[in-house]
Amino acid sequence: MFEEARARAVGKLPAGPLSGVPFLVKDLGQPYAGVRQTDVTGALGGFIADQDGGLVTRLRSAGLVIIGRATAPEFGNHSTTEPELFGACHNPWDMGRSAGGSSGGSAARAFSRSAEARSKTNANCMER
Repeated sequence: MFEEARARAVGKLPAGPLSGVPFLVKDLGQPYAGVRQTDVTGALGGFIADQDGGLVTRLRSAGLVIIGRATAPEFGNHSTTEPELFGACHNPWDMGRSAGGSSGGSAARAFSRSAEARSKTNANCMER
């Protein structure tokens, strides 16, 4: 995803106030064509979407550059981001602390200043 994002960032992007802003998509219910979607569980196996979901399509249309996926609890059903599939997500300023609840991966990226914008969802995968 990152190499695709780099190529997209130097190309022609749609005009708008968000054009070129790096963005993370939470790995919960957000299909991205050609990229493995896990919903942070081993239960989905190696599912790879053949087309983008509605949110990803809208984000790209707005000119956002999707640079990767953010981790979350398994199926988004826990109050901390410590999935068995990828392991615990820590606060990058203090590795002894959790990055927080269902958007822990997004929070860790925010704290590390490695992505300007991140998606956040509730347990029903409703985007915020």
